[in-house]
Amino acid sequence: MSLQDSQPGISGAKLHWEKVYTEKPNDDQVSWFQQVPGTSLTLIQECSQFLRNENDTPQQLIDIGSGNSNLVIELLKTCVKQQKDTEIPSLIRSFILVDISGAALERTRDKLFKEVSREQISNEGLKVEFVESNVLLLDQHTMFHSQIPSVDIWHDRATFHFLTDEQDQLSYLKVLSKMLRVGGYFVLATFSSNNGPKQCSGLPIVQYSVEKLEMLFEKVKDLMEFKCVKNFEQIHVTPFQTQQNFLFCVFQRVK
Repeated sequence: MSLQDSQPGISGAKLHWEKVYTEKPNDDQVSWFQQVPGTSLTLIQECSQFLRNENDTPQQLIDIGSGNSNLVIELLKTCVKQQKDTEIPSLIRSFILVDISGAALERTRDKLFKEVSREQISNEGLKVEFVESNVLLLDQHTMFHSQIPSVDIWHDRATFHFLTDEQDQLSYLKVLSKMLRVGGYFVLATFSSNNGPKQCSGLPIVQYSVEKLEMLFEKVKDLMEFKCVKNFEQIHVTPFQTQQNFLFCVFQRVK
């Protein structure tokens, strides 16, 4: 049974991740943590530049399964630094952090405002939102009731691969289709089918190749279509000094 069809499944997932972030209060106690998520930052900046080449309108980024990641913190620090150094400012002006765990979001909120003050965010005309939600239910959140997709860059590092039921995978893509605008970018990192891990945080995961992802996209082609802009594998060295093989992909929505 899929998570979306099972309320116990959804609540069970939330309980699991609340427990993880409550019982492991230090960032380096979880395998996925990166002090500086360099690869994701680079890919997001590349996507933002691609969009800038089309027009110079402000951009919106959503980080799915943001957890305890420093991703948005680093992006905000860059925005503030660019303004201070009179560099060409980033066009990413709106940041949405989504996680199923309220404890994770609270931790990241505390970290964020220690690095970048509310005053700096306001003065730079930036917007930061924290959304506690299962991604499969995200389109039901009051914040996203607009019928017009507005997200320019959708980033997901290590959330999608926890969806082991195909119905949940397709539900995720349907939510994505409602929120990512045509021309926008889907930056996705999952465990690789080429010797990647088979579980994480005590949960089973699904390993992916580009071909497997594209086969899944075919099943929602009536809703949206993608072209693969870039893909590569990369070894992530965990805080425990173990290695995990990730597949990184950048897809552009073309329909």
